[in-house]
Amino acid sequence: MELLLNKLNKVSFLVFIFIFAFLFLFGLKILPASADSEHNLSGWAWSENIGWISFNSTNQGTGANYGVNVASNGRLSGYAWSERIGWITFNQNELVGCPQTPCRADFDENTDQVTGWARALANGGGWDGWISLSGSNYGVSANQCDWQGWAWGSNVIGWISFSGSNYGVEGTDDACSLINFNFSAAPSSGYAPLATILAATLTGGIGTINYTFWWNCSDTRTNVQAVTAACGDSANPAIGAKFDGVAETTKQVNHTYPIGSYIPKVITEQGSRTLEGRQTVDVQLAPEDFSLQKSNDISVAITAAPRATSTRATITVNPLGGFSSPVSLSSNAASVISGAVGYFGDSTLTSGEFSSGSEFWINIPRTAALGEYTIVVSGASGGDVRSVNVILNVRVITPEFKEI
Repeated sequence: MELLLNKLNKVSFLVFIFIFAFLFLFGLKILPASADSEHNLSGWAWSENIGWISFNSTNQGTGANYGVNVASNGRLSGYAWSERIGWITFNQNELVGCPQTPCRADFDENTDQVTGWARALANGGGWDGWISLSGSNYGVSANQCDWQGWAWGSNVIGWISFSGSNYGVEGTDDACSLINFNFSAAPSSGYAPLATILAATLTGGIGTINYTFWWNCSDTRTNVQAVTAACGDSANPAIGAKFDGVAETTKQVNHTYPIGSYIPKVITEQGSRTLEGRQTVDVQLAPEDFSLQKSNDISVAITAAPRATSTRATITVNPLGGFSSPVSLSSNAASVISGAVGYFGDSTLTSGEFSSGSEFWINIPRTAALGEYTIVVSGASGGDVRSVNVILNVRVITPEFKEI
């Protein structure tokens, strides 16, 4: 019996040595020689079957250098690490014989998609170790520098998530998408009527772009047909605007909003890529107020006559927020030019006269100095005073002498 126990202990020891040697040969031996600073992917992925997968040794702070890198041509290389199954390779020379060619891992910075394969190097015993990075209804992709989506590692590894709550795989430099998308509304708030510029920008992709705008649509989907069914046909100017097959990477449209709150929306389509953006526009009723406007500046020519009269300008009232009170007009012409008198065709404008306005002119003595003067025309209503500057050009007419 003692002899049998000794034999069993020896067998157990040999099994332990075999397992240790296996992990050493297929684990530590394949460790990449490059420093982790040369790898532009970092962070963690998660598998419900095998747990955490580290994409860069900087995640752990200690131990050997390793990581996964994306080259300028999109080719992935390097190693990720799982405490359960060991090294996962992305090197093309270790992906020979994959289930479906091409046997490599690629990142397309124009489409944001990751395709191809990775492989767990501890494969064996009926387990092939293959990890598919994309399929008919799943795949890994990049949103700018944040990698997301799912890879499939068969029954042993199962689904691998590249992003989640408080974890994810992140890229830098060549591991980031080239696509830049932005949607803005300016101004996004103000008084009615609010003239707003909606601008969508999509750069970094390949091919022409379709821009579909809605003046007010809270639907979050990226399918134009589905959003059209919910928010209306953007080809109708009352609903939005649509531009198909254009080369511009920035498209702007103008829309004037009445009082209320709105959610302008855009969908951009470029190849198989669809992106959407929404903004908030808030339009309020302006408080009652008014401003003055002038049709033009005026001038006066001094002659031998004692006084001279200027050309005329029209002063109008621009009501805001339902303003309708009478406006009394005056000017500071007498304080700017000694002896000058400012005249109005109608010194008080009622609401019905705001748009037609009142004529304004100045009469000055011939002794006035030549040059330009700034005359302030003021309008007073209910304690509020608004003004507009009218430039008066004073010049002289020199008599012409002709031979008889």
